[in-house]
Amino acid sequence: MNAVIHAVAVAVACASLALAPRERADGKRAPMIEPDRIAQRLSDKNPEVRRRVLTGFLGRSVVDPKYRPVLWRAFRDDDRQVRQLAAMALATSGLNDKPILDDLVAMLDTEAGRRCGSAVTVLAGMGAGAKDAVPGLIRAMKKYKDSNLTFALGRLAPYAKEQALPALKEALDDRNMAIVAALELHNLKVPADEMVPILLRMFDRCKDEHIDPYRIAYVIAIYSDKIAVPGLIRALEHSNLAVRPAVVWALCRVGGDDKDVIPALTRALEDKSTAEEAARSLQMLKDARK
Repeated sequence: MNAVIHAVAVAVACASLALAPRERADGKRAPMIEPDRIAQRLSDKNPEVRRRVLTGFLGRSVVDPKYRPVLWRAFRDDDRQVRQLAAMALATSGLNDKPILDDLVAMLDTEAGRRCGSAVTVLAGMGAGAKDAVPGLIRAMKKYKDSNLTFALGRLAPYAKEQALPALKEALDDRNMAIVAALELHNLKVPADEMVPILLRMFDRCKDEHIDPYRIAYVIAIYSDKIAVPGLIRALEHSNLAVRPAVVWALCRVGGDDKDVIPALTRALEDKSTAEEAARSLQMLKDARK
């Protein structure tokens, strides 16, 4: 089960990672070249040379403001990719001017811009400075059904709740975005009595939409609310046998009363599909009470 938790974390947290510093072969962070040398390379007629020098800013969580003049120059380049790379670097240096936000949002229409570590990650990390990007982010999320966009919207939602919350709730209906949307709604303090019934119903979608039931169980578990217990007990008899062990896993982690949880887990020992998970869960509860 630890592997499942790790898989969930990897799946939903890719976009949450700040741009990781680039490293040399010896594992040390490669230093940036000075602005004057960057300016020289930006004068090259070959756009590939200009793009390549700007990729040195990728993977850095902070860009020294001393690079802003040369980056502004690159932002006015006639090559689209050069402008986009400059926009990302300028945003990472702490600027959130409208032209920069517009270019970052435009990058969301490219597959590269939606990848973890690209424009979507920059926007997610800009906080209140990127609130004006929320409408464009919502448009892209609805168009591309991309969980990285869902994550970014969740990060910016505190600064534009009226727009972001309805879009995140709508994303619960999409197989690619549902789990990330649920996690972001949890982070936004959407109450368990609203979210848990939605998550329990999501088990019914696992087979047709290829949703991992353990990912649903994980989100239910982090709510840690006993309101989930009756629904989980009913789900122990779910028609999809793959759902049942995930339900067992969640049942012992939501804070339910022993008088409800232990008998249900004991009955689950008699089901071949849940026996192994139920035995582990009962042992976990026993160990926790020592």
